[in-house]
Amino acid sequence: PRDEQSMAPLFAAIAHGSAAGRHDEAFNEIYIARIARGNEGFAVHKLGLYGLDLASLAHFFAEPFGRPAPELSASDQALVLNQAGFALRALGRLSEAVEPFRGNLRKRIEQEAWKSVAIAASNLSELLSTLGRLRDDPASGEAGALSVAEQAVGYADRSGDSFQRMINRSTHADALRQAGRWTESAQRYIE
Repeated sequence: PRDEQSMAPLFAAIAHGSAAGRHDEAFNEIYIARIARGNEGFAVHKLGLYGLDLASLAHFFAEPFGRPAPELSASDQALVLNQAGFALRALGRLSEAVEPFRGNLRKRIEQEAWKSVAIAASNLSELLSTLGRLRDDPASGEAGALSVAEQAVGYADRSGDSFQRMINRSTHADALRQAGRWTESAQRYIE
């Protein structure tokens, strides 16, 4: 399939497979293999089908977009949270993207996949910065962009990945700059 119309049966197969309780098969054999085409992100990056992609991802949640279907593996649950967060963000639904991004971060921490954790924390921090949520929210106890970015640096260091170490320091520096903490920001950028 190379266009929206020819992709329609695949999106329908996701709905039917999930309704039949075959979430794992629908996710891996249809969504990943045929809709996303692995890391290519075909439906969204090539065809711009963000809305259809998000609608298909909703089938992989027990509670969209916060609690993935328990039938999915822990790794697939993290991935479906991440994909939903990106689709929501691309559709301009920024506030709604926070919960799946936070969920992805929690799942990646549980898996101790430190490079993935660093990436997830960086993505969450950037989203929170865009929303102006720089500081921790005492009412909800949720970490803001500054805290998440600082944690991302630690996760990147733990991963040993030099690219992630650089990127996450830049993300932290940007959050510090947005908070008006110029000296600390400059020091992070220099790092």
